[in-house]
Amino acid sequence: MRKKTGRKLEILFCLLVSVGSTFAVAQPSKEGIEKVREEWTKSFNSKNLTKLMSLYADDAAIMPPTGERIVGKEKVAAYFKQLFDSATAVDAKVASESIYAAGELGYDSGTYEQTVTRSGAMISGNVAISGNVKIQGGGSRSISSGSYLVVLKYKSNNWLIVEQASTQKPQQSAP
Repeated sequence: MRKKTGRKLEILFCLLVSVGSTFAVAQPSKEGIEKVREEWTKSFNSKNLTKLMSLYADDAAIMPPTGERIVGKEKVAAYFKQLFDSATAVDAKVASESIYAAGELGYDSGTYEQTVTRSGAMISGNVAISGNVKIQGGGSRSISSGSYLVVLKYKSNNWLIVEQASTQKPQQSAP
């Protein structure tokens, strides 16, 4: 009888270790959050709205420096689409300063610098000009920087952005 009980305990122990190891492998990690940040930056800079939105939860909220709160994946997508459509190029550089993951929640915070380039007005068609005319223009370039905080939730084996907030340093005028 003692031999059977010992064998059952051995099997139970092996089963528990096996199940515990499985959970340990599937646990969310800081590396997963780092990957989301890298994918976000890559998708943002290439203006790939579809890929960018795959990083957000359906009920995500973003709080841009303007102070508004934009809630829901569709509204967040509309916000980024408007930005992408109004710019010929966007370039964000992100420097994480603090990252944390515990259970199904995690965060990433740090600083950013963002450059948005917009095209200038174009004149087309037949234009009759008499006298001296000087046309200036071209694109405008806006550089902003500040801090960010992204809160993520681990859902279905993926980290998804659920809250994103950013602040902006006052812009300095060019000399």
